[in-house]
Amino acid sequence: MLGTAEDVHHEVGGHTLSRYGQLSPRGGYPQAAVVVGSFAVGDGQWYGRHWHTTHQLAWAERGVIAVRALGNTWVLPPTMALWIPAGTEHATGASGPVLGRSLWCRPDRCPMDWSVPTVVGGPPPEAGQKV
Repeated sequence: MLGTAEDVHHEVGGHTLSRYGQLSPRGGYPQAAVVVGSFAVGDGQWYGRHWHTTHQLAWAERGVIAVRALGNTWVLPPTMALWIPAGTEHATGASGPVLGRSLWCRPDRCPMDWSVPTVVGGPPPEAGQKV
C-alpha cells in the first residue's frame, strides 16, 4: 500500500532503517546524497509492495534477488542491479537466501534521471565467490 510507514528496527550510521534493512522515512531522510544499506532475504521471502521517496539501486551480493514493479519481474544475479526510481511501487524477494545491498539517492542530489526501472551491470563475482 502506498504511503504506509515501514516498521523501524535499527539505525545504521545515524540513519533509521526498517526491520528489512530499507531506508525508513521515520524522522525524515538524511541530508546525505547517498545512503548504503544491506538486508537479508530468506528463501521464498518477499517484502511486499512499497515505495521510497528516494531512488534505489538494488542488487544481491550473494544469491539471486528478484524485483517486481510495473507489471515486470527482474531476476538479478550479483552481476546485475536494478535502478528503481523514487515513487515506484515495487516488491523484492528471492527463491533462495540472499544478502541484498541497496543504495538510496535523494532525487534532488542525483544526476540520474531514469524514470523507469533500469537494469545496470555490476562487477563479475570474485574468483571463488559463491553466487
